[in-house]
Amino acid sequence: MPWTETRPMQRLDFIRACHAGTDSFSALCRLFGISRKTGYKWLQRFDPSDLSSLSLTCRAHHALTPGRFLMRSSDT
Repeated sequence: MPWTETRPMQRLDFIRACHAGTDSFSALCRLFGISRKTGYKWLQRFDPSDLSSLSLTCRAHHALTPGRFLMRSSDT
């Protein structure tokens, strides 16, 4: 399944539908076009007191290991 951009309101709609309990989790994931793994991730990250938890998170690694970008000198 190709990646598609989602808006925070789409995530909130998904979470509200999950909490309503009218449909199965799998059916809701199909309806919203996401995998079950992504659905569980959204539910786990959601914080009702902080709506910024619905925004996208960066996929890049934030911590660099020491020496990761050091150039090796093979001329010595």
